[in-house]
Amino acid sequence: MDLQYLFRVYRQRRGKGRLRRTLGSMVDLNVPGPVANGFSVLAETTAHFNDDLTITGGTGAGVLELQFAVTGSATPFGTGQLALCGSHGCTDPHVFFTVNSGTLTSESSFQPNFISNATIAFYIPFTYGTALSIEPLLSTSAQFFSCSSGCPSTPFDANANYNDTAIISAALVRTGTTNSPCAVVTGASIADGDGFTFGPNGLTAPSAVPEPASWFLSISAIAALMLTRRRALRRRPI
Repeated sequence: MDLQYLFRVYRQRRGKGRLRRTLGSMVDLNVPGPVANGFSVLAETTAHFNDDLTITGGTGAGVLELQFAVTGSATPFGTGQLALCGSHGCTDPHVFFTVNSGTLTSESSFQPNFISNATIAFYIPFTYGTALSIEPLLSTSAQFFSCSSGCPSTPFDANANYNDTAIISAALVRTGTTNSPCAVVTGASIADGDGFTFGPNGLTAPSAVPEPASWFLSISAIAALMLTRRRALRRRPI
């Protein structure tokens, strides 16, 4: 009996600062076989980032709609999943979502999953002027299990590829509640501490910040020019 199996796992993490608030994850599970009945294996990868948003332009409570465009595909027995985590974890009963404009569902019931391109909209409660912590989490998984009949055979390969493809495509402020979102608040604004602004067309990045290597090269160049000038002044006849 040969119980060999191979994971080919890829993990990406997009975070704060100069990065693009983009998530990517992919996984590939290969089972050469043969295997015994009852054998199972699960391969999974995750990617996430943290951000603190401040919403202004109103008073009291409101609803933030965050839309994510997810591009990729999965084979049978592979899948992608996107959760929006926060102070209440990743199964907040106050956070609702839709997949491709489908049924509005509480995240406490289950988290949105997909096997092809999808648009996921999350509806999150917030208070104007108070920082809102969010942690989008993208996961991909592939699973194999064996049984006497009706299960996949070996050699087996399954994958899910959503690499660098979960992007915030729209951000809207609404009235109402998360399980019954209403009109868009046109005068509201959404921003974070890194200078990103959020709107109906997605994200607007802050002005480019030089990379540390660029700063080092600039400082080195200035120092070299100053040294050259000092040497020239020393050699100048009086």
